[in-house]
Amino acid sequence: MKILSSFNIKLTAALLPLALCATDAMAMERKDPAASAAASSITLTCSSSASLGKTKTISPRTRALKKLLYDKLDPMPPELIAIVVEYDHYEFKGKYVKTPKGHNGYRGRIHCLIQLNNGQIAFGLDNNIKIWDPPVDDGKGSCVKTLTGHTDDIQDIIQLDGDYIASASDDRTIKIWDIKGHTIWDIGSGTCIMTLTGHTAYIFSLIQLADGRLVSGSSEHTIKIWDTKSGECLTTLSDHKGAVKSLIQLADGRLASGSDDCTIKIWDTTTGSCVATFKDHTHLVSCLIQLTNDIIASGSWGGTITIWDLKTNSCVKTLTGNKRGISCLIQLANGYLAAGSFGTIKIWDPEPGECILTLTDQTDWVTCLAQLADGRLVSGSKNGKIIIWE
Repeated sequence: MKILSSFNIKLTAALLPLALCATDAMAMERKDPAASAAASSITLTCSSSASLGKTKTISPRTRALKKLLYDKLDPMPPELIAIVVEYDHYEFKGKYVKTPKGHNGYRGRIHCLIQLNNGQIAFGLDNNIKIWDPPVDDGKGSCVKTLTGHTDDIQDIIQLDGDYIASASDDRTIKIWDIKGHTIWDIGSGTCIMTLTGHTAYIFSLIQLADGRLVSGSSEHTIKIWDTKSGECLTTLSDHKGAVKSLIQLADGRLASGSDDCTIKIWDTTTGSCVATFKDHTHLVSCLIQLTNDIIASGSWGGTITIWDLKTNSCVKTLTGNKRGISCLIQLANGYLAAGSFGTIKIWDPEPGECILTLTDQTDWVTCLAQLADGRLVSGSKNGKIIIWE
């Protein structure tokens, strides 16, 4: 199955010759070339023609280039803007690649996992946040930082604008962390700069709106909208009859929430009013994602994935096949869906509604999924285990 993805990293003039000859660095490429990107294009962009003359595109093996750049990164001169890497023809085989070296399964629970903008992986382990350099060809991924401050399990982590992340916890607080460092792989002090209080029960979900406001959903059946500069709760949305397990902002700016009350609600974030309720699920709604401007997908504890049309507010398709509940759901870069459940991850083609692949090496609830910039899939589970798949 073909996966397309991209990411941006800064490039210095001193590193330009290295980038342009990165095809000579094949010795750093993985030993299994059939499982890696068959082709990639790398575009160098600058604000003037002084350095490059024009935009240049090259085709090295991407992981080799990343290692060249990250090992030697210097402050970026103003005329150079970015390097954009496009992956093509990544064949995702569903192969259990490795558990990151030094991570053989923590004694604890992992509820959330994301890839940060700098390529590192952040996940909640019980009441701590672990920051990992992801394993590459040699498998030497490592934990570079542990952020402490929460007093109960961390349920969600998101990256905010700039060098900040936010975490939501069963301790009823949201914390905002400064992860800015001196280089791209140095996470710095990991300082908690703000704690948002006001929820009276577990906080399960967290997103940032396009205007910078933070939104949280909790087991007290409410959704709160926060000002991240002042830490003030701006408004509370109260219409659900169960815990709010998932949140997404829709393309039109509205908010969608999934709940233990088996419903999905659509909210106007300006007025705070609920403008639509979807009631086709018969079990709690555990996860939501937006597929296109007018289409969203939801996963439920009944083991189904439901596709919804926002124009008609109706269910257009239901994907069945999971024996247990859907605990997490993401859309891969090629449009396929990856759904976690107890001991399994299923890959779905949503067009025909077919499961095309089942990954079975997890032994507990798969609680979180993320697709890395290089196309690989990473999963975290309730028993503290992280697996990299390709």
